[in-house]
Amino acid sequence: MKVLVTGALGHQGRAVIEHLRSGEFGRHEVYGLASDLSSPRARNLLERGVHVVEGELHDRTRMRALLEGVDGVFCVTTSAFDPGTETEQARSVVDAAVDAGVSHIVYSSVSQAKGNLPTSTQSKFAVEEHIRDAGLPATIVRSPLFMQHFRRLSDDTAAGSLELPLSPETTLPLVDANDIGRAAAAAFADPGQFVGATIDLVGDALTPPEIAETFSDALGVPVEFTPITLSEYREQHGDEPATVYEWFEDSVPEDVTPDLSAFGLVPQTLAQYLADVDTDTWRSTPPTANNEQ
Repeated sequence: MKVLVTGALGHQGRAVIEHLRSGEFGRHEVYGLASDLSSPRARNLLERGVHVVEGELHDRTRMRALLEGVDGVFCVTTSAFDPGTETEQARSVVDAAVDAGVSHIVYSSVSQAKGNLPTSTQSKFAVEEHIRDAGLPATIVRSPLFMQHFRRLSDDTAAGSLELPLSPETTLPLVDANDIGRAAAAAFADPGQFVGATIDLVGDALTPPEIAETFSDALGVPVEFTPITLSEYREQHGDEPATVYEWFEDSVPEDVTPDLSAFGLVPQTLAQYLADVDTDTWRSTPPTANNEQ
C-alpha cells in the first residue's frame, strides 16, 4: 500500500511514518510531505530511507500530482490559530484525494468536534463534514490535549509546581501523539474495520491534582497543582491558548475515556508516557487542543 503522510516533520506525521514502517501493520510504501526538504528533520527522514516529497497542503495542483497512484493519505493540518487556513488545507487534500481515486484517508481531528470549539479547532468539524460530503472512504481520529504539551511546563514541574487555569475537579483528557500514529497505521492495515469509523483516542483522563501526582511519581520530586486564573494565563501565554483551557474547563464531560478494544487500540496513560520519555530534553510547546502536527 502506498501512503502519503502529511505533516511528516511534526509529532503526528513522524509517529504515523514510524508505525507504518515498523512492519507491525504490514508493508507500506511511505511518502512524507514536507514544505522544506532542506530542513534537518526532512534530511533525517531522507537519510533513514523515507520518501520525502515537497509541497504545500493548500496547493491543490501539487497535491493532485502527489496523490496520483496513492492508496492512502494521513491528513493532519496546522492552523496557526487560523481556522480558515486549516480548512483550506484540508479541503485541498480531500478534493485532490477524490480526484486521484485514493481509497482511504485518515484525518486527524479533535475530541468533541462540534461547533462550540475554540477558534483554533472549529475548522476540524467543517473538514469532517467535507470528508463525509465528498464520499471519501475515511477514518476520523479525534484526539484531545497532547501529553507532549506538558513539555512547556518542564521547568515548573521540576521545581515542584503545576500551574494550570483549571479547577481541581476538571477532568483533562490526554493522549500521546505517538498513539495517533499507531491508530492511523492500524486503520490503513485493516480498512474493513476502520473505514467509516470515528475514533475518540484518549489515553488518560485526569484532574490537575492527579496530573501533578503523576509528575511527582515520574520526576521523583513533589509536584503540587496550583490553579491560576484564565486572565493570568492569558497574560502569560496569549488569548488562544487560554481559550483552549477555558473550553476544557467548561465543555468536556466527565466520562471521556472510550472503550477502544474493538479496534485493538490501547493508548498510553500519562504515567506510561512519562516513563518512556526523557523529561530533561523537553522543549517549549504552546498548549493547543491538538493542532500541532
